[in-house]
Amino acid sequence: MLPVLEYMARGDDAEDLIKGLLPAIGLCQVFGEPSCGKTPFVMSACFAVAGTVEWWHGLRVRRHGTVIYVVGEGEGGMRKRLRAMGQATGISLESIQETLHLTTAPMALSEPADVARWITEMSKLDDVVLVVFDTLSANFGSGNESDTKDMNAVVAALGHVKRELGACVVLTHHPGQQNKDRGRGSSVLPGALDVDIRVVKTENEVAAFLRKGRDADTTSTTPVVRGHLEVVTLGQDDEGDPITSVALVEPSTFTSMNDLTDIERMVFDAVSSGHRTASEIERDPDLAIGRRRAVRTLERLTDLGLLRMTTQEPDAGGRSAAQFEVSTLGGTEGSELLS
Repeated sequence: MLPVLEYMARGDDAEDLIKGLLPAIGLCQVFGEPSCGKTPFVMSACFAVAGTVEWWHGLRVRRHGTVIYVVGEGEGGMRKRLRAMGQATGISLESIQETLHLTTAPMALSEPADVARWITEMSKLDDVVLVVFDTLSANFGSGNESDTKDMNAVVAALGHVKRELGACVVLTHHPGQQNKDRGRGSSVLPGALDVDIRVVKTENEVAAFLRKGRDADTTSTTPVVRGHLEVVTLGQDDEGDPITSVALVEPSTFTSMNDLTDIERMVFDAVSSGHRTASEIERDPDLAIGRRRAVRTLERLTDLGLLRMTTQEPDAGGRSAAQFEVSTLGGTEGSELLS
């Protein structure tokens, strides 16, 4: 036990792993219907954390390090998925050889001795920042997901993994049979989660919604991440038929304002109301958006065709400052696309 000032002096709360989505240390769930894209969603995040990219689907990757992926289901197609993700994202498997580790031996989270042995083995890896159990059901061990006692034991084991490795732990899970808006099984699990993410697929478009999260607006109908499931051709089999898999990539087309994230909509509205540069957006106290996020979002809106860059002039501090304005698509003439 520590006096409050001594506790405060020991440092700030841990920063995010992926800002606005995954905490540096915490327990997270990604759930959705079978084939909704939750595995490509999680795998894409793993590539970003294991690699060196600064941004992932418009979100800042705050920490990089070793990722452990426990393949409990779908082992047969995992190698193809890995190749497809590397090809689609440009993050080669060679570049993450030392930071992305996979095991096809499921955990028995309900068995304390098995958990202890697993943690001892995984502790040999350097700088573990993310652990994925895909899926919870495949790694549950003996017991019943709907039983309070059994789920309490599994939640305790997951907390042990999180604390001992000092990592973010992510579970993929199936939705409830009656209530599709929550993960399956005992209510013990959602109560223990730091972050709860629901993944929904419409045709080949994937949207991830925050159901629970630190400082998150869980009432928002805007997805925190949007992506497109791209079919990637990996080669041909011995009969000449294409070998394919899917990977989650950032959407390349824009059809509606509903496609924008909350931050993208805020920046678009700021430019519409007269802000012309990232510095002006940064200085607006009502927006609370940092300069780098503002620059990134302005570039994203320009790529979508909603904004256009008009000039590149020095700002008050002598730095080169691109100025933006709403494009024809983003203005009245394109209003039919923005409804």
